[in-house]
Amino acid sequence: MKILVPLLASATLLAACASTSTPTTRPSQGLLVNYRCTNGEQLAVRFFDQQGTAVLVRGGQNTELNRITSSPPTYQGGQTTVTTNADRSSIDVSIGFMAPFSCQSQGGGSGQVPPPPPPGPPPAPAELRVSYNCTNGEQISVRYFPQQGVASLNRGGQNTELQQQSTPPGFTYTGPHTVLRVQEDRMRLTMTVGNMAAANCTAA
Repeated sequence: MKILVPLLASATLLAACASTSTPTTRPSQGLLVNYRCTNGEQLAVRFFDQQGTAVLVRGGQNTELNRITSSPPTYQGGQTTVTTNADRSSIDVSIGFMAPFSCQSQGGGSGQVPPPPPPGPPPAPAELRVSYNCTNGEQISVRYFPQQGVASLNRGGQNTELQQQSTPPGFTYTGPHTVLRVQEDRMRLTMTVGNMAAANCTAA
């Protein structure tokens, strides 16, 4: 009998340990809704329904909220209270001593964070040099400076500075008695110098 008592105590302790549940962790994704408010603000709320919590994103700051009532759904954290309707198309927000304000969703709820805006065009290179073979037998090279809107034509060892006169698609550069009409990819151009016939040139 004296042996059974410690064994029963050990079994009870093991059962208690086995029944201990792992704390629930908040999923990384919730239901994100973006709102535009009557006070001019734009904010977002991420709802975690299974946990009964929400996160108010306002001015780059996150405020943790806990659901305190279900009808209507009301969340509170610190001095912030957010009340939403059933479909979350609108919310009422009260923060500290500020006057309460209302917000309307922008396009409804979304389970995903809005995608980032597409990247802008890559910056123009500081300098681009291209050599060309022309139909009149000449070999020329052009150094393009897109950021400055100029080009330098090297023809027969002589450099001529040209100013860009038009924007894509295609470019026109002009200088003393010289006009270059360049395709947008700069692989082809037409060169006119003085009274000479125009020559078509292709990148070497």
